Amino acid sequence: MGLIAVLVNPENPCPPTAYGGNERQIPIIVTGLLSEGHAVDAYVGPGSKLTATHTMMVPERNAKSQVAYINEILRLKSMNLRYDCFVDMSSDHVASIALNAKNVVSIMTGDPLHKYPHDNVNNRVYVSKEFAEFNNCPDHPVLHNVFHANPASLGTGPGGGGYALYVATIRPEKGLLEATKACQMAGLPLRVYGPVKHWKFWDAIRDSVEYRGMLENNDVVRAEAFGRAEVFMFCPLWCDAGPLAPMEAMAYGTPVVGFANGGMSSDVEDGVGGYLIREGKPDPNDTIKDLAKMIGEARKLNREKVRASILPKVNPGNYINKLATLVQEVIAGKEW
Repeated sequence: MGLIAVLVNPENPCPPTAYGGNERQIPIIVTGLLSEGHAVDAYVGPGSKLTATHTMMVPERNAKSQVAYINEILRLKSMNLRYDCFVDMSSDHVASIALNAKNVVSIMTGDPLHKYPHDNVNNRVYVSKEFAEFNNCPDHPVLHNVFHANPASLGTGPGGGGYALYVATIRPEKGLLEATKACQMAGLPLRVYGPVKHWKFWDAIRDSVEYRGMLENNDVVRAEAFGRAEVFMFCPLWCDAGPLAPMEAMAYGTPVVGFANGGMSSDVEDGVGGYLIREGKPDPNDTIKDLAKMIGEARKLNREKVRASILPKVNPGNYINKLATLVQEVIAGKEW
C-alpha cells in the first residue's frame, strides 16, 4: 500500500453543492482508495467536505490556486515526505507539468480544444475509448466516469413531466441551440440547468427555454429533475469526453437524444438507452428534423431498460478496482 495524492481543479468544492463534474468523482476516488488500504491526501477546493487521510484546501475557487498544491507538495518533499503515486484530475495536470512526476495516473476528463499541453502529461488515462481515440491514444487505459457512490439506489423515475432536460454549461459548443430547435419542432419544452459561460449566446436563446439556474447536488432534487424528464438532450458539437449528466439521466430511466460525439457514443444503444445521430448531415435542418423524430421515439422507450443499460458502466466498485490496479502498477514503476 502507498501514500497517494489525489488532485482536482479547485473551482468547486468536493462534493459540489451544485454544478460539478470531477468534483463529484473525487470523494468516490478518495473513499475507494482508502478502502484499498492506501493513505490518501486530497488536494481540493475550499468548502470541500470529504474524508481523507489529510485534506489540503486552497483559499480561492479558481484554477490559479493550483499553485498552492505545487508549493505544498514541494514543501513535503523537502521534509522527505514523498507520494508513492499521484491521481491527477487537476485542470493543468500539475503533477506531470509542474512537478514532472512519473509516478502518476493522469485522468484526462476533457480539453477537446487542447488548451493544455496534452502530450506532455505522463501516464494518461482517458474517460472513454472515444476520447482516447480522439487524442490518437487508443491503447491507453480507459476509466469510465462515475457520478454517484451507489447509482443503483437512485431508482427509475416515472417520466411524464412534459419537458426535455439539458444539464451542462451554457455555451454554443454544448449544442444547446440544436437541442432547443429540436424540442421546439417536437413540441416539447426544454428545461435548462447550468452555469452561463457565453452570455451573448445565452441572451439570444434564453427566451426559448425554461431556465432553472443551477441544479442542486441533492438526490431528492435531482431525482425530480432527471426522473420526471421525458428525454435528456445531449448535442455536443465537440468530442465530449465522458459527460456525467446524460449518464445520470439514464440511471433514472430517462433516455438520451442527441449526437454521438464523444463518450456517450458507446453508452447509448439506439432503441435501448435513447437515440443518437451517428453521422453528421450537410443540411442542419435535416439534423433538427431527425432529432425531433428521435425525441418522439425515445419517449416510447422502456425506462427500466434505459436504466439497466447504464448501471454496469457507472459502477463505482468497478471503477475503483481498475484505478487501484493502475495505482499499484505505477507504484511498481510502470509507465505508459
